[in-house]
Amino acid sequence: MATLWMHRHIVIVSDADRAAANQAAVEMFGGEAQRQTFSVPLSPTGLPPATHWGCFTSATEGHRQAMLVRLRANRVASARFWRLESGTGLLAESNHAGRADKTGGACDWPDALADMALKVITPPSPLLPGV
Repeated sequence: MATLWMHRHIVIVSDADRAAANQAAVEMFGGEAQRQTFSVPLSPTGLPPATHWGCFTSATEGHRQAMLVRLRANRVASARFWRLESGTGLLAESNHAGRADKTGGACDWPDALADMALKVITPPSPLLPGV
């Protein structure tokens, strides 16, 4: 059975553009919860402070088009995206210079992070101090 949720999107924005990117999500979907759309903290070292913020989600074609329009309207120039086909995980489109010519190949969250030379900032464990 076909699904409307045919795309998986990875979107990464700079820390300076995070508020505008989250505002674009609020305008698109409504609701204050959307202010946390870009909620994965990223940095080159994997340590604070965050230099970028990420989002990885499924979307319909309408959502994809609306998000691109809203990101442009809100002037989120730093937004880099990777659109993957839901069923296969193959790269359908990207605006990252290092990935744009590699459509049809395998791509996932770790690949996008590697493209941007970023790592997820993992908070310390409250159960294992110092870890």
